[in-house]
Amino acid sequence: MLIKNYQIEKPDSDGDRSIELTFEVENKYDEEVMLVKHEAFHFNDKGFLIASDLRNSHECCLEKGDTEELSGWGNIHEMHLAVGESATVQVQTRFFKREFFKLSPLTLSESEGVTWFEAEVESKIIENKMQSI
Repeated sequence: MLIKNYQIEKPDSDGDRSIELTFEVENKYDEEVMLVKHEAFHFNDKGFLIASDLRNSHECCLEKGDTEELSGWGNIHEMHLAVGESATVQVQTRFFKREFFKLSPLTLSESEGVTWFEAEVESKIIENKMQSI
């Protein structure tokens, strides 16, 4: 991972400081990546967490060696990070792949209530027996 831009703006009239973050991830795996989830944690120079940007996801198709530029943002109030104080960021990313299965035709019941459907698949990720409502 390469952090390309990490900038914290001067406080606005309310004392909030905007955070701009741009970073690049690379697929180093032999399989295609279809989803990247990421979080950013911002720390002051004493090591205290002062802001976070959570639950971000980005759909993509990255083959081995491909890169993708992602971004994050946030706000820090000036009481947690005054002008002239420094901050650092830690970015965590997780890569996900997808499998697609073609299921045979399913007969839908017209009765009320819950109906369970089952299918056998050949998967490297999940159990081979799928169940769905």
